[in-house]
Amino acid sequence: MKFFYSDEKNERFNPAMRARQITDTGMDVDYDAIFSQIKGYVKTVLKKERAGIGLAIGEFDPKVAAFWQVGGNYIVMNGALIRALEQRLNDREAIQNYVIVVLMHEYLHSLGYTDEIAARRLTHTILEAVLGGEHMATKISSRDLWEVFPQLYYAQPRYGAPLKIVDRFATRDASYIA
Repeated sequence: MKFFYSDEKNERFNPAMRARQITDTGMDVDYDAIFSQIKGYVKTVLKKERAGIGLAIGEFDPKVAAFWQVGGNYIVMNGALIRALEQRLNDREAIQNYVIVVLMHEYLHSLGYTDEIAARRLTHTILEAVLGGEHMATKISSRDLWEVFPQLYYAQPRYGAPLKIVDRFATRDASYIA
């Protein structure tokens, strides 16, 4: 993945990156826009929302797509899995829909839906209600991620790499937080 830093020569010591990310394969993933959509979908169906969520990209066990620590303010997505999809799938739409499913699942945890199976089912229910049963994100959410994307099995985490905080994420929360 290619991240744009404010100081590229010192990237290890400056982990802030833009929410819009240009990847090695030339795809761009706008995490901020995707998260804004997710929050809208959740609010429409559940009438719940939460401000103050941040996003980080980490390198960890490829059996975990992302996590949110109970009581925390950050969703941490597995950069190794995103990289594996970019390198082996090379399909921008599929990757963005993967991000929708994973971020929504973790966002639901942050809203108090801490049971893993319940959060998976609720992710699917919301996506089906808002996007319909034929949408790619809805289809992805109805199955195991590794079943849908066998490319994830090829993920190679860069253990020891610093956590990268995504800058300018959830910008629509800014007026609430400021």
